[in-house]
Amino acid sequence: MAKPIDVLVEKANRIMDGTHQGLEDWRDALQIYEQAGSMGSGEAFFRLGQMYDFGKGPKQNIEKAIANYKKAAQLGEAKAYAGLVTIYGHLKDYQNGRKIFSLLLTETTKPISEKRTVDLVACFISYVAVMRFPDSLDKELALRGLPYAMRGAKDMLGLARVTGIRLGGDMVAGFKTVYSLSQSYLGKNEKLDEQIASFQNELTSYLSSNRQTQ
Repeated sequence: MAKPIDVLVEKANRIMDGTHQGLEDWRDALQIYEQAGSMGSGEAFFRLGQMYDFGKGPKQNIEKAIANYKKAAQLGEAKAYAGLVTIYGHLKDYQNGRKIFSLLLTETTKPISEKRTVDLVACFISYVAVMRFPDSLDKELALRGLPYAMRGAKDMLGLARVTGIRLGGDMVAGFKTVYSLSQSYLGKNEKLDEQIASFQNELTSYLSSNRQTQ
């Protein structure tokens, strides 16, 4: 049986995606997310962050987006870290962007094989965002993050192929970045050779099925 807090979040999600059978609008969803957040839902705070980040309903408010993403991150919502890293990149606040990415890696205490796909995808999105900052990462941080980013990219590619979703060119460029870095940094690491090869096969298959040129 679903927990009351999950029921609240799911209702707000349906309102926002238009599948809820009712007259509620984004204002109701915002209130529901706020209620669920006060009950300790990291996803609710993440959704609030998205609403303010992209102006989905309320007027865009980056300060409120950051505040809600931070609350979500404190509750263990990995996607919120990706939201923060991306915002700091747009604001050219690269120091905080790197700090948040480092915190995400610190929070990633479970082995890669035990991480949820959604958490790994957050690592991938954060990694690509940080690698596009003007000043390159130090190698130690790049090495720490790359295995998670690579696994997240592979999982995301797999989901895209299964569901038939066509990913944008910017996302495909991110996949290529992760793969090229995996060759540069980890290509001689025997423990990761199989993972790198698997990612290469997934990327090649996706590009081929979507007629993307490398």
